[in-house]
Amino acid sequence: MKKLLILNIIFCFGFLAEELTLEDSVSYALAHNRAIVAAKEKVKATEGGLTSSTGLLYPQLSATGIYTKNSALSQYVYGDPIKIPVFTAGGVPKTDYIPFPNVTADRLGDMYVAKLSLAWPVFTWGKIQGLVEIAEANKNIAEKDLEKTIQDITYEVKSGFYSLLMSAQMVKVLEETKKSLEAHVIVVEKRYEAGLASKFELLRAKVQLANIEPQLNRAKNGYELALMGFNNSLSSERNDKYTVIGEFKYEKETFDLAVCLNSAFENRVEIKQMTERIKMLQAALNIAVAGFRPSFTITANYSTNMGAQLPPNDTAWATGWDAGGIISIPLFDGFSASGKYDEAEANLKQVLIAKIQLLDGINIEVKGAFLTLEATEKTIIAQAENIGMAKESLNMVKERYTQGLSTNLDVLDTEVSYLQTEISYYQSLYDQILAKEKLRKAIGKIGGEYVKK
Repeated sequence: MKKLLILNIIFCFGFLAEELTLEDSVSYALAHNRAIVAAKEKVKATEGGLTSSTGLLYPQLSATGIYTKNSALSQYVYGDPIKIPVFTAGGVPKTDYIPFPNVTADRLGDMYVAKLSLAWPVFTWGKIQGLVEIAEANKNIAEKDLEKTIQDITYEVKSGFYSLLMSAQMVKVLEETKKSLEAHVIVVEKRYEAGLASKFELLRAKVQLANIEPQLNRAKNGYELALMGFNNSLSSERNDKYTVIGEFKYEKETFDLAVCLNSAFENRVEIKQMTERIKMLQAALNIAVAGFRPSFTITANYSTNMGAQLPPNDTAWATGWDAGGIISIPLFDGFSASGKYDEAEANLKQVLIAKIQLLDGINIEVKGAFLTLEATEKTIIAQAENIGMAKESLNMVKERYTQGLSTNLDVLDTEVSYLQTEISYYQSLYDQILAKEKLRKAIGKIGGEYVKK
């Protein structure tokens, strides 16, 4: 059968271009498509969230440095001297004057504090562990999102690639039909000049030729639209400055419905994501339960300060430490913990129901894709037989016309019939290729070779 080996996307523009196969197109899209780039960044963000949550399991150590200019520091103030009895060595009292100090809080000075603090929530009844589980499930969901995006883009690129080939083939078919009709008009003109054909036959042949032009223009417009769609799936900024190289042919591939369903339930990203969401909501439920339970935290501090002591000790560093434990027992929180538990439980039940709906939907999707592929297989076989007979019939009627054994109307009708048969054949070929790719997507087997394991 006819096979399109090389499609030059810029065949109308006349400049050299980079060549892209189907594999090149997919690889380029996976490296440049904005949806994939965004999904990769989302994975990085969730990895950071997991690291942050995991850090809560370990002791939290912090250092603090404080400088303060203070106008209310304590100091000694010596007031008026008072008489205090003083005894001589012989025990004879005498009078002497000594200063009697008072303490005030009006000294201006600098204060320095350095502090090292440790806090370790050694037991939270699973709250922190639940946060870690949620962060891990969130990361896994992001990774599955990336995998799903890769699958979607792979299918989109393949669909766009073959749509482009299909559009170009339609242009080619109509151009060949136009050339065939032009050749037929020349034959009719010669027969008219020889008096073997009427003017009506000549006009009808020219009208048929003129009618093919709008169809050709629509096909070229469809080709341009397919090109724009293909560029969009690639996220390409190069517009149409490349050549696509590919095959547009029928390749039979056998699928078993039971195997397809098993593959879908095993490989579909949506099912894996739903499993992670269930884990996430189960962890959220565990956290809600922990809201009713006590928690225990170990604390310790080591500090040193200078400037707060009374002179002359205000220029020396004073150090100290403390250690202890904090137990927190929730007694009444206005039913907040109870509300969080009800919310988490309801969310979990919703997702469990959603998973059943998802499995039902995937089952229908796989069966639908399988039946569609079977239908396109039957159509291609029939069309392949028709196109050969239609081509042979057209050649025969043209030959008979030149010999005067058939009419101009026979030629034109056969030409139209062959054009319709040829278009139907390539349309069925395109449908079969897309149906096969859609089934691969439905069973989770498209784009997987590009996913980092």
